[in-house]
Amino acid sequence: MTIASNTVRVAVISDLHAAVPEKDGTVPSYLSTAPSMNIPSRDAILALEELIEQKQLQADYLICCGDMADKANPTAMNYVWGKFHLLAEKLKVKNSFATVGNHDIDSRYAYNEFDAKGMLHGLNPPYPLPKKEQNYEFWTRNFVVLVEPLVRLVVLNSCAYHGVNPKPELPEYMHGRISTRTLDDLRRELGRNHDPKSINLLVCHHHPHKHLDIEPSDYSSMIGGEKLIDLLSSVGLGSWVVIHGHKHQPRLCWGAGGASPPLVFGAGSLSAKLYDELRDKARNQFYIITFLLDDATELALDIAGEVEVWDYVVGNGWSSARIGSGLPARAGFGYRPQLRTLARDLEGFILTNGPIVTWKELVSSRPGLRFLLPMDVESLRAELIRVGVKATVDENGMLIELVKST
Repeated sequence: MTIASNTVRVAVISDLHAAVPEKDGTVPSYLSTAPSMNIPSRDAILALEELIEQKQLQADYLICCGDMADKANPTAMNYVWGKFHLLAEKLKVKNSFATVGNHDIDSRYAYNEFDAKGMLHGLNPPYPLPKKEQNYEFWTRNFVVLVEPLVRLVVLNSCAYHGVNPKPELPEYMHGRISTRTLDDLRRELGRNHDPKSINLLVCHHHPHKHLDIEPSDYSSMIGGEKLIDLLSSVGLGSWVVIHGHKHQPRLCWGAGGASPPLVFGAGSLSAKLYDELRDKARNQFYIITFLLDDATELALDIAGEVEVWDYVVGNGWSSARIGSGLPARAGFGYRPQLRTLARDLEGFILTNGPIVTWKELVSSRPGLRFLLPMDVESLRAELIRVGVKATVDENGMLIELVKST
């Protein structure tokens, strides 16, 4: 696979929870330090390396949204940090970055006595960014702004106050946070970086707004997350994409707010064994986000792109995502039409060209459809039913054809 000059490809992993086996041999992840587990059928990273080689996958950047290790185990953290860099080599990236998850900070487990982030400071290569000076800024200001030729990247530490416990009834390690001071500093820093970029990314661990569909009392979101969304919407640097982890629940949606909210991409877990509430709603997933700059220009969209999605199943390795995985095998983003109006338009197209029209034919006629969010595709299917059009999907959750009922 070659990378075109008018695209930017970002590989995303999150919540690996690499672990040392317990005394009884159990491991909470499909990524273990035990030699007996280091075979592709039982190791998500080894299987991913096979997928990369088979598909000749490449990316410009590799990003990890935190929780590389489970429960801040130093042995597991050193192990997975090495795996991360081997993965970057396999993908032939220009640069690789990570941010800190609540399981990476030793705020509860006492491996490092009082120093919650001491083990992270000792990692080699430097953690979580490639250069020492970048890490000094990250740990001091709780964020760093990196400027690349086409990309502005903010790496945010939403675990900055873990290890502090001002409210015993809800310990700090139970949620994320961006403080008022950090928000003010970030606004000033972005104000000094007016050079427009095609892509603006913010990477963090915690979700900026609550996930209430699975966990009605979700308390672990980022305190101050709504203000962060507002900041990105109003800073005047173009469209933003927030990439986070933590929930192990794949999700792609627009942030709450005004006319120009950021896209919020919630990465599922690469290799953690999923808890019961998620097992029929998500899989372990790996992503490559492709930003298509020419398509955005041609369609007059602020941003346009696609996400390729793969599922990991222990014993079977990686394959294209299927229905019930969280995100389908291919997910678009950037196109935000009025869905009821769009449904009527598509009904007219089918009446003229049908009664059966393939999704490929529709996208050829109306290329913006390629960049509908998965949740908007589902809403569009409901609107189409209202006007007598049935849309069918394949086993990977991809639309294949539309049929107008008589």
